[in-house]
Amino acid sequence: TLFPYTTLFRSAALKAVLYGGGFRKVSSKRWFSVDAFMSEDPDIGRGDFTGISFHWYCRRFSEHFPSNVETLPAVTFKKISLHLGNEGCEGSGPARLNYSTSVLKIAPGMLRENTMYVVKLVIKKDAREASFEQTLSVLAQVLPDIAIT
Repeated sequence: TLFPYTTLFRSAALKAVLYGGGFRKVSSKRWFSVDAFMSEDPDIGRGDFTGISFHWYCRRFSEHFPSNVETLPAVTFKKISLHLGNEGCEGSGPARLNYSTSVLKIAPGMLRENTMYVVKLVIKKDAREASFEQTLSVLAQVLPDIAIT
């Protein structure tokens, strides 16, 4: 018996990528984005996120994600002044961020300056999944914008 072509086709692995790579320096005084636009389903191509879901997680550099990050409590960014002295991105330890878009926008004051954080992106589609972590070094000074044209 011949199998239809669809049973022979094996989906390619998803690719989770964050702009800027595994380490970035950012300013606590400016808006910045953690952008997954380079992530893709190779079966469709870059830029088409049809069927892909985005899941964001955050922790302090000194903390660790549990093996099952999906069990982390969901939080939304607040101003740092609301949780001075606490750990984690939200003052509650490692957490799942309550965002589901391909871009995570972070306003001034949401992350403590002179602190390092790890943002984890997990993308999912059907039974496939991929992840990528980016360490953010949050500096007090305003960093210059650099453009190569």
